[in-house]
Amino acid sequence: MARVLMVAFDGAQTLDVTGPSEVFATASRLSGRALYRVEVVTVGGGLIATSSGLRLSTRALEGV
Repeated sequence: MARVLMVAFDGAQTLDVTGPSEVFATASRLSGRALYRVEVVTVGGGLIATSSGLRLSTRALEGV
């Protein structure tokens, strides 16, 4: 399974993070097997707020 890191930041546009994540998730769904493991990461990890106010939980980039 390929590991995909979505690097995000406070104030990022939601679609810029979730859109590509959905593409990888859809590829796995259509293939019928887990092809990708998508992780949202930031420099310090923890919660960030997107430009729309949606909060995302992230992992620390340093630990991946």
